[in-house]
Amino acid sequence: MVFQRFICLLIISLAIISSSVAQRPTAQAPTEQANAPSSPEQQKAQQELERKALVLLDEVLSDAKVFRNTENRVIIKIAAADLLWPRNEARARTLFKEAANNLSELVSASDESAVADIPFLDNPVELRRALVQALARHDPQWARDLLRSTRPATTATVGRGRASGADSELQLEQSLASQIAANDPKQALEMAEQTLSKGVSYELLNTVSLLMKKDREAAARLAGKIVTKLQTENLSTNDIAFHTSLNLLRLATKSALFTQTKTDATDAPTILSQQELRDLTELIVAAVLSNSEKTYAALSLKPLLPEIEKYAPARIPQLRQKIADVERATGGRRGIDSSLREVMQSGTVEALLEAAPKAPREMRDYLYQRAATKALEQGDADRARTIINDNISDPAMRKYITAEIERQQMMQAASEGKMDQTRQMLARLRTNEERVVVLTQLALAAMAKNEKKIALALLDEARSMVSNRARNFAQLGAQFQVARGYARLDAARSLAMLEPVVEQLNELIAAGALLGGFFSEQFVKDDEIQLASMNSFLPMFTGQYAADLNAVAREDFDRTKMVADRFQRIEVRTLARLLIIQSILSPPTPANVIPPGTFMLGSEPMVIMDERP
Repeated sequence: MVFQRFICLLIISLAIISSSVAQRPTAQAPTEQANAPSSPEQQKAQQELERKALVLLDEVLSDAKVFRNTENRVIIKIAAADLLWPRNEARARTLFKEAANNLSELVSASDESAVADIPFLDNPVELRRALVQALARHDPQWARDLLRSTRPATTATVGRGRASGADSELQLEQSLASQIAANDPKQALEMAEQTLSKGVSYELLNTVSLLMKKDREAAARLAGKIVTKLQTENLSTNDIAFHTSLNLLRLATKSALFTQTKTDATDAPTILSQQELRDLTELIVAAVLSNSEKTYAALSLKPLLPEIEKYAPARIPQLRQKIADVERATGGRRGIDSSLREVMQSGTVEALLEAAPKAPREMRDYLYQRAATKALEQGDADRARTIINDNISDPAMRKYITAEIERQQMMQAASEGKMDQTRQMLARLRTNEERVVVLTQLALAAMAKNEKKIALALLDEARSMVSNRARNFAQLGAQFQVARGYARLDAARSLAMLEPVVEQLNELIAAGALLGGFFSEQFVKDDEIQLASMNSFLPMFTGQYAADLNAVAREDFDRTKMVADRFQRIEVRTLARLLIIQSILSPPTPANVIPPGTFMLGSEPMVIMDERP
């Protein structure tokens, strides 16, 4: 949707613009700073930076008071409380309580007022999830109490999204158990056991997986109770129960195909007893053999036949026959797809070329493309082109893949700083936007070699290609790309380039807000951009740009704040400020962990996934 692209640009622009306002030639990466011993001067500077961030957070909370949109106010309070907890627990608790009260009012009001806009009936539900999950990071017991006290009187208004009614509530309860498992295994086990009476969800296996790292005995106890619960479910009709059982078998037997769950306890004994493994395997096989409609269920067991033969040997002849019947009925497509999975993911060029002629016709071009890509990764571009030219019969497809190979080859050469080779290929690109990407990559490679003059010359060349007012998203993105490159070398050029872009962004955001409010409250409500609509892009920001923003804020907090304040709409400025604060007050986190203060509506990180072939 076009308005989503406005929101994406809004998030990205903050990081890139911030990167431009301070030169930091000697600044360390945030991870290096976190790991290096701090001198008294560094500690003092950090304390001053945090003081400024906390002052700015006060301003953010003050600004949020004038928001007309209750959902936006709740989001800001949750994020602020999450950030404040380690520094001022009493105030954080007050903010969490205010957010809970606002949420209760919102849920009550939504029963009548939101009927006309069905997609956003989900918002109170997702705000409740965000509130409970943020609170669980600090006070799991309060989070459990809040979960119970805010439970809807009926399930009718709960689920218009991914899960509905009681299923949504069960999923939230069990996700809370998995969230607290790392810090409080005992409480996580207790909560997971209590929810088992209501049913199973994939989140239960998240909890088992996390408990395996903290308390193997607790993990085994929960896994055993899940098997007992599964014995009361109809796996042939209940997809969640079936895939939970299948994934539990993979987890318990440590199947090589079970790659979704990563555990450090690879050498520890299984979490299920031999009898429990036999019972679980029997449940799975019986469900598959009794259901003639779900062909994927039979084929999903094919990679697990060695494990099944251990625990249900008498069932193997029937199961093999069932799989063979399904493969014949589907022309072998699904079976071949399953057997080729490993080759497609990690096969050599030779293995892919050998497998392609045996694959279903609709998969062959993909396998040849994978083989060509592998050859290119090994530095053999000529072989990659030969594979495509000899095996792809569709001229349009052959042309497209060949162009993609050349693009990848060019980007690889640029990242390695191979100037002459990249220059030769640059002219063959179709648009200036594509050329800007390559030139910026070359500049980054030059910077890595401390060749500042060369890097600046390349960025100047790229800038000349996108110096006019952008007419589409691709051109605006190219301008951001060049500006971000300049930020590491010449802040003045970066800022000079971005100042008119900021004004254009304000125009685009204003237009997008007008259109969004006219057509739907999904993006604009009460004449405010819904902060929830930015949810899809925040993980990208925290993973890709937060480190840059942190370094810039350390170098020049005031100028970083000044750039954020250039956004005209108050809710946009508030978000921009909040992202700056988060980059300073949130501790360094792994890429797959959501930092404190990040509002993630509807985020349901899953360790166990449905693996239909």
